[in-house]
Amino acid sequence: MSILKFFGISALWAATLLFTSCGSDKDDPEPKDTTKPVINITRPQSNALIVAGVNNIIVEGTLTDDRELDECTISIAYTGISTRAILMEDMSLKGVAISSDLYAGIDDEPYAHDPVVITLSGKSYSFPPNYDPFGGTIPASVKFGEYTLTFTVTDKAGNEEVKKVVFEIGQ
Repeated sequence: MSILKFFGISALWAATLLFTSCGSDKDDPEPKDTTKPVINITRPQSNALIVAGVNNIIVEGTLTDDRELDECTISIAYTGISTRAILMEDMSLKGVAISSDLYAGIDDEPYAHDPVVITLSGKSYSFPPNYDPFGGTIPASVKFGEYTLTFTVTDKAGNEEVKKVVFEIGQ
């Protein structure tokens, strides 16, 4: 009887081990997403001059993630007087005549706009051709200088990447 008991207990133990170790892959949690999205902005380029009263801020580029994108926020901020404006001021102080058209706008209000939020899905997003996130020509009366365009991209797991493009608004 002890041999039957031994084989019975062994069979029960083997069956328990077999059923607990042969779970499906669906039971295994997916590895946590810790990879940040990738931001590749090709326009505007760093240090580009965007002419007030003539040009829009056009954005070109792609956003990618290894799993799934969630959101992109685009914001703009005035970050200071540009090197070009400083040189013009210096030239003016030294008696060099500066065209009033080139110097116009330097004391006016900075260009400002509410951030633009784009809802994303999938692994890749390309901005549409001639994408203007702020919708229109930059007014000629804005303060000339250095501006920073900030792209903040998050994926579905909450990973975040930030890219800043510094450019100039002037004439």
